Amino acid sequence: MKIAILGRAPEGRFLENAATLLETASKRGATLCYCTEFLEAFRKYAIPVPPGDSFDARGPLPKDTDILLTLGGDGTFLSSLVCVRDSGIPVAGINFGRLGFLTAAEAGAGNGAIEALFSGRYSVCDRALLSLTEASAPLPQDFYPFAINEVTFSGEPRGLVSIRLKIDDRQLPPFWADGLIVSTPTGSTAYSLSLGGPIVLPDSEVAVITPIASHNLNVRPMVVPLSSRLEVTVSSHRGGVLLTADERTARFSSGFRACLTRGTFPLRTISFSDSNFIDALRTKLHWGEDVRNNHTL
Repeated sequence: MKIAILGRAPEGRFLENAATLLETASKRGATLCYCTEFLEAFRKYAIPVPPGDSFDARGPLPKDTDILLTLGGDGTFLSSLVCVRDSGIPVAGINFGRLGFLTAAEAGAGNGAIEALFSGRYSVCDRALLSLTEASAPLPQDFYPFAINEVTFSGEPRGLVSIRLKIDDRQLPPFWADGLIVSTPTGSTAYSLSLGGPIVLPDSEVAVITPIASHNLNVRPMVVPLSSRLEVTVSSHRGGVLLTADERTARFSSGFRACLTRGTFPLRTISFSDSNFIDALRTKLHWGEDVRNNHTL
């Protein structure tokens, strides 16, 4: 089994713990391949890791890769999309970050996750993506036009913008806000949630449209079919428009327009038998946690 390893370049005990996990994978017979930035971090701190080739985290993975393993938090997991693209290579995440809502296992259970990979004790789930199409200005060449979590439109510099939104060619009245988020079911628990958007189960066939600090009190988050074609036009009186797809950003002039549709392929993610979305709501977001729950009514 060839496992590509994606991580960032943190310091401290993280690298030592990650090296121990990689050694476990190597002993189980894995052929390892490291993103260049991560491999350089191990070399910088003189932490030995099993031998392996390297790849550029901004480009596609080697074609003979079986699994992409991310070591880090949700940000590292999100960056996996640029690596796997439409290859169909499944992604497993082990959380070395703070929240790790998207990852399949915690760092302390990392060795168990490696064993599960080699024994086949996991399932592969498809996560729907958003695709940016028909932009009024060319996207930067290195801007990958797909998103796992969300696509966000806002002013640059930050400030009030006018937003026009069409849903399947049906025009809504324009409204004023600091920006707009369009999220996938996966992204419903990210930026959209902090702005009052609903929580959506990952396999739901919907997208969530959430205004950022709307100046129109009658504009609220909206749930639409994932099959919808959304056209967003953003105008700013102070400057330009900032477009964000997950963690990738690009800047455009006022009046920028782009269309969003469901991605033509999904992100394949690995889930271990002891992890599921409802458990994550309870343990990561502390859903319904209340001191009164400890007492019988």
